Amino acid sequence: RLGTVGRQTPGMEVRILDEAGNDVPAGAEGEICVRGDAVTVGYLDAPDVNARSFFGDYFRSGDWGTVDHDGYITLKSRKKELINVGGKKVSPMEVEAFLLERDDIADCACVGVPDPQEILGEVVKAFVVPKEGAAPDFNELTAFLAKRLESYKIPALYEYIDAIPKTASGKVQRLMLK
Repeated sequence: RLGTVGRQTPGMEVRILDEAGNDVPAGAEGEICVRGDAVTVGYLDAPDVNARSFFGDYFRSGDWGTVDHDGYITLKSRKKELINVGGKKVSPMEVEAFLLERDDIADCACVGVPDPQEILGEVVKAFVVPKEGAAPDFNELTAFLAKRLESYKIPALYEYIDAIPKTASGKVQRLMLK
């Protein structure tokens, strides 16, 4: 299934867990946790790190995703990159994927920033690299996204930028945008 990373492999167990370490229903988002012969049992002489890195004997991958009823796993984001909008988790990659559907956007990246109205904690901010000669109107972008995303996932702030900072391997360096 395109868009997934497949199913768990033999000898591995995958569970999607919420912030408290409880299973979430199929299709619901949570942290991807794994256990099996190829997974570490812990870090030597680091009980504090182990306490943060495991739910029981399941290793917390730091990846956020879902598993469907057939066992196919979909990655949504790195947990530390999630944007917390009024207690609801937003994957920046989900918003970016829709923005990149537009013909006037060459690249983009989304991050969480403090809510200017101090109500929601964080809001989504989109950094937009327009295609040469284009100038996407931010109100049009909001209307475009409103047809595709829940309202809390729509950027509250936009900013034009010349280039998205990335690592040598092409990963977005979101901390440089904050």
